[in-house]
Amino acid sequence: NESSPKSKNKPSKQKRDAAKRRQIKQQEKDMEQEHEVREESDEYGVINSEDDLIDDNHSLQESDDNDESSEALIREFSPYKDQIIENEVQQSFKVQLNMDNAISNCNSKIWVFWNSDIDCNILDEDEQQITCDLKHNELQHQFTNTFIYAKCKQY
Repeated sequence: NESSPKSKNKPSKQKRDAAKRRQIKQQEKDMEQEHEVREESDEYGVINSEDDLIDDNHSLQESDDNDESSEALIREFSPYKDQIIENEVQQSFKVQLNMDNAISNCNSKIWVFWNSDIDCNILDEDEQQITCDLKHNELQHQFTNTFIYAKCKQY
C-alpha cells in the first residue's frame, strides 16, 4: 500500500484529532481567563474589543502616512476656509461703506455694519438672526434690534 505525495505531508487522523482537542482546550482556557479578567475589571473601565487584537492599530499620537492626506482633505472641505474668504469680503464692504465695525452671524448670511458713533453689543446670533443692543454715543436711548435672514421662494 503505497502512500500518495499528499498523504506524506498530512498528519494521521489520530494526530489531527489530538491537535484539534488541544486547540479546543486552549480556546476554553483562554475564554475562562478572559471571563475572570472581565469580572475583576472596574465597572467604569474601558471595554476591550477585538480591535485591540489587530496588529496594525496604533496610538492616535503616532504619526501616520495618511495624516498628510487627511489634513489636506480637512483643509479642502473645512468651513473655516470659506470663513476666511467671507471675512475678506466683509472687510472690503466695510471699507467701501466707510464703516468702522462689522460682524456676521455664524453662517455669514447676515452682516451688520456700524460706525464708531454707535455702541453695539451683540446679545445673540444664530443661523437666521443677530440680536444686538444699539446706542448712539451722544444719545441716552438704547434700543434692541434683531436682524433676520429670511429666504423667500418665488412661486
